[in-house]
Amino acid sequence: MVDFSTDAGDIVYPDDIRRLDRYVNQLRDGDELVISVDANDAHQTDSILTFLRKKGMKFHTEGSHDGKEYYIVARRKVH
Repeated sequence: MVDFSTDAGDIVYPDDIRRLDRYVNQLRDGDELVISVDANDAHQTDSILTFLRKKGMKFHTEGSHDGKEYYIVARRKVH
């Protein structure tokens, strides 16, 4: 399994989604992508979640133990 990790800024721009698309296209079955966002900017993730849904990815969200970061953990569905 290969893990990819990326950080999203305070505003999610179309270039950010294109970068995520490149990551997602590299994923194989079972690979994982972790997207880190500052917890104060978690409300900015709607476009990321919509993108992941359209790509057919399984994902869940979680907060860090210190409450400062918000993570989106996405996996390619195993076929």
